Amino acid sequence: MELKKNHISDEDFEATIITLEYDDGTSEDCALVAVFDGVPGYQVEYAALVPVDADEDDEETEMYLYRYENEGDDEYTLEPIEDEIEFNAVSERFYDLMDENNIETFNVERQ
Repeated sequence: MELKKNHISDEDFEATIITLEYDDGTSEDCALVAVFDGVPGYQVEYAALVPVDADEDDEETEMYLYRYENEGDDEYTLEPIEDEIEFNAVSERFYDLMDENNIETFNVERQ
């Protein structure tokens, strides 16, 4: 998977847009929603992405979780979370963060 990054903003909204390019030749633009850590047993950071074409009225908006590594100078890598136990722990941490910040539920999916 290749990554391309853009930045959009206006008076009410600012987001980093990442284009995920999949092995099958398709691509998808996603907004970087959060970078977080604190997953018990894992000393890495994770990124939460939401497709930019997601329906704002959909109560179960699709969300993608990836391992995130900051390489400095606005450079980073995203890696799929392959291990099911790790993915479940990351999902649980993400939902806890959502609850702590009173944010509506997202439907987390593996990529």
